[in-house]
This record gives sequence, structure tokens and C-alpha cells, in this order.
Amino acid sequence: MFQDFKLSDPRTAVATGEALDLVAMPVGLVGRRTQVNLDLARAYAMTRKDAAAVNLLLAAERLSPQLVRYGRRPGTSSPSCCAASTARRRRSCGPSHAGRA
Repeated sequence: MFQDFKLSDPRTAVATGEALDLVAMPVGLVGRRTQVNLDLARAYAMTRKDAAAVNLLLAAERLSPQLVRYGRRPGTSSPSCCAASTARRRRSCGPSHAGRA
């Protein structure tokens, strides 16, 4: 899926990620399942589907908290997904609610 991000095509990444059956992956591939969730969360964030992105970030954190917090790969930072969705939420609230978000 990472190649789709390099091409800046989050819709293709979402379609590819949704087609994967993570349950069918061998139990030992926890890191790979986590990375798929992170990649898919980033694709959802890029398409402004923030609720889906947050759900996948939480699923990734349940699978492998250390990979979500400390594992870095260019372009897959989970804090950047959260920051983007939080910024959008604050902008949509307007100036009167900006301090509450």
C-alpha cells in the first residue's frame, strides 16, 4: 500500500487496504497487520474520513502499541493523522468553539 501513498492516491490505497483480510494473516505477522492499519488510517485521513482513520489507529494500537508510538516509517506517522483530523475538527467548529475542541 505504501506505493499508493508515493503516488498520492489515497483512494487506491483505501480500496487495496479494504480488500485485505487481516484475520487470514498468520498470527506471527502482528507488525504487518499493524502497519496495514496505519497505512489505511493515513489513507482515510487523506480522504477526510476522520472517524474511520481514528478507528484504525485504535485498532493498530491494540495490536502493537510500541509500533504505533515508536515505529517510524516515512509518511506513516500516526500523530500526523491525528493532527490533521483535529485541525479539521477545530476549523469546522468555528471561532466560538475553537477552545473547546
